[in-house]
Amino acid sequence: MKTNAVMLPNNVPITYPGKEGIMRLAATNIVFGKYKDDQGKECSGWTAALSMMIGEDRETYKAFKVYAGKSVKFGQFAVNVLRIVSSPFGMLVQAEVASAE
Repeated sequence: MKTNAVMLPNNVPITYPGKEGIMRLAATNIVFGKYKDDQGKECSGWTAALSMMIGEDRETYKAFKVYAGKSVKFGQFAVNVLRIVSSPFGMLVQAEVASAE
């Protein structure tokens, strides 16, 4: 699998090429609060809605609630959220995207 680092500014979609087509990826609704991790442990920190879609096909649309350390799979793509941070340009989700070659 090929892995690339991506920066997702809040509410700014990006595109990522893959065998299945181009994935549209966006981070929205970045908020600080309590959430439960994959093991059910209650945590505090930044969360975001990570929205993904293949090309313009709305039927492939899926959204995930993510936080630092969360990994999600979407078709041939895997997204690992590294951190959610504040920048001079607003909130950003830093992630790695992997896709089958």
